[in-house]
Amino acid sequence: MNEKALQVLLVEDNAGDARLLREMFTKERPDSFELTHLLRMSDAVIHLAKGGVDIVLLTWDCRMDTVSIPCGARTRRHLVFR
Repeated sequence: MNEKALQVLLVEDNAGDARLLREMFTKERPDSFELTHLLRMSDAVIHLAKGGVDIVLLTWDCRMDTVSIPCGARTRRHLVFR
């Protein structure tokens, strides 16, 4: 059976943290996931609106967008729960 790759969205502005997460994913089968890395929450909101994301990995805060709304609250408005 051919499984669909898990669509993972990483929102992280720190290059070192993003690299560590990418290294963690190297232990998985390469065809089991597709990782999209975005630096800004505003870009993530646009990406989420298109649909197709299975998992969102967020940075702790959204200072990268200079918006005081917590990342979790901003992201939740754009998620579809299945």
